[in-house]
Amino acid sequence: MKQSVVIIALLFITPYIRAQSELVKPSELIFHSPLEEQTINGFIENDQLDYLALFLCIDPTQTQTELNYAREKYADALAQLNTAKALKKRSDKKIKIIYQKVHDIFFDQYLEQNLFSEIFINGKYNCVSSTALYGIFFQDLDIPFAIKEKPTHVYLVTYPNSEQILVESTDPLGGYVRFTESGKKELIERLAKAKLIGTNELASMSTEELFRKYYLTDETIDLQSLIGLQYLNNAIYKMNSDKVVEAFQQAQKAWYFYPAKRTENLLLAECLEYLTNQNYTSPNAISYLSQLARFEALDADFFMNEYQRMISILLTDKAEYELLDNNVSALLKAIRNESLKKDITYLYNYERGRVFYNQAKFSQSLPYFEIAYAQSPTNLDIGNILINAIGKTLATNSNKEAVHILEKYQEDLPGLLDNNYFRSMLANVYLIEFGRSFELGDEPDGLKYKALFEDYYDPELGIDQNNLGRAYSLSAVYYFRKGYSKKAKQIINQGLNKAPHNHELNTRKRMIN
Repeated sequence: MKQSVVIIALLFITPYIRAQSELVKPSELIFHSPLEEQTINGFIENDQLDYLALFLCIDPTQTQTELNYAREKYADALAQLNTAKALKKRSDKKIKIIYQKVHDIFFDQYLEQNLFSEIFINGKYNCVSSTALYGIFFQDLDIPFAIKEKPTHVYLVTYPNSEQILVESTDPLGGYVRFTESGKKELIERLAKAKLIGTNELASMSTEELFRKYYLTDETIDLQSLIGLQYLNNAIYKMNSDKVVEAFQQAQKAWYFYPAKRTENLLLAECLEYLTNQNYTSPNAISYLSQLARFEALDADFFMNEYQRMISILLTDKAEYELLDNNVSALLKAIRNESLKKDITYLYNYERGRVFYNQAKFSQSLPYFEIAYAQSPTNLDIGNILINAIGKTLATNSNKEAVHILEKYQEDLPGLLDNNYFRSMLANVYLIEFGRSFELGDEPDGLKYKALFEDYYDPELGIDQNNLGRAYSLSAVYYFRKGYSKKAKQIINQGLNKAPHNHELNTRKRMIN
């Protein structure tokens, strides 16, 4: 399996990922038989915990006929236990009778990789399947029990709050152990001698407290979690056989019954394994990517890198624009994290706009750049490329139209005013309108645009010096011809304050004086 070392390592080093309300959606579950679909949907939709069916249906060969047979065999065994008067015995003898009876009727051969259904087919079992069967019996017999999970094993403890009788289902001879008080004390003494229990703890805690802390510290799960553990084990079997999709599908079902850390880690691992080899032309690929986004503890950069890879494949390598559009739309519908949706929207629109920009299709790039900028107005890259695209499109417009376009951007995207390139464009079109208005004898507009230009003017801006000289000269001539020579001189000096070496302004000054 490619990257199998990374995947296995992830199961152990990834921190616990908090389960979200819909880490796996019911609609995303893939069932391998009608019996599995009916049984699991009954659990999801109606909280139906039909344990025998839920443990059995993981086997895709099982049908209602096989389930009925299993029910009959189970019911017959339960009746035998009741008629044997086992329930009237002392706790340890009762558990011994139940244990041996079940073992004799159902179990023939231990098999490490095993499905629950095999118990009824050929008597083969492992720790998960046999523990499941014992758990169902104990539940129906009203015997309290706890299922203990070790990293690679599960077992039962009956009467966990009193006698604590262990049921080790994989041991056909000594599979039940009752811890006596002396036995507990001896165990604690051994742990203390090995310095696994400190002197202070030994002095301050009772034998019972120490026994519970150091021996019964395995994680306690219930029958429902054990169903998930069976699916989790099956997912690992699939993973080890390089059946990535099937492993992911089983891990999804495992999460519904057992939303524990390692269930989510395996789900994440298989999702990553699947996406690693995707070119995103498969209709299922975007579904996996959207599920990847639900793991909130997953580094956001990791998700965005994979998202960027999808965009690069479909946009640059394959030019599959419609498929990319559909994928992003589906992704945005599936994701609820608003911050992540903003990042997704930004990157998509930035890259879509950049393709048009690089093809010199500037007007077509603008709608994408505008959306990208709205998502991240402080990002210098999108700010600069948007302003450059705006500038390129203005070349085909009249100056009056350019004023209207730039003022609209100023109103809709006010953050652009923080960029001197944009302020320069705005100042320059105001400057041109300032000169043009006085040239046409339109004093009100001339004064309006003169004020706007001077309001935006800054020595750092890129102002066209020829236009500056022309605008102030034209306005000075306008007033000079009207007999307002003082006003004309004042305007010339205002222009020279901004451009002291401007040839046209210096020439006008000499003429007016």
